Amino acid sequence: MKFSIFNFSVTSGSAQGRQFSKAFTLLEMLLVTAMLAILAGIGVFEYASSYRQSLIKNTGDSAVALLRLAQQKAVAQESGFAWGVYVDNTDPLRPYLNMYSGDSYSLGAATERFQVPGQVSVQSPANGTARDINFQKFSGVPNASTTIVFGLRGSSQTKTITLTEQGGISSN
Repeated sequence: MKFSIFNFSVTSGSAQGRQFSKAFTLLEMLLVTAMLAILAGIGVFEYASSYRQSLIKNTGDSAVALLRLAQQKAVAQESGFAWGVYVDNTDPLRPYLNMYSGDSYSLGAATERFQVPGQVSVQSPANGTARDINFQKFSGVPNASTTIVFGLRGSSQTKTITLTEQGGISSN
């Protein structure tokens, strides 16, 4: 029997005294296995990189959403109070953000909490410190312009959130 692939002929059976086998050789199997291992390694690296990028992005987006919610509640004077967000980085291994009602932060007034994922650090405010961001009733203007910076541990990737004196909230 004769097969033709791109003008290349392979004959099964014997040709000029040689026997051709229809099976794969050990070398062919090793080469295919090595190529699959290399492709799998590249895929795992790309997945891990993509996961880390989405983690820092999602952390920043969640913090912006919490800040905007507190600002909206202050403008609406929900419960008759000003609203704010307390960024706690006193324990750099477990930073968090608490949304609260009132003119200043107290643990009992916290209504929502966002725990920063373990792979993400808070670079600003600095380790061992905290920042109280309070939005005025009616206007939603923060008590001060400020910047919150999240960083991916073991990487130079950062996400910066900026609050302006006029009440604008943006992230890069």
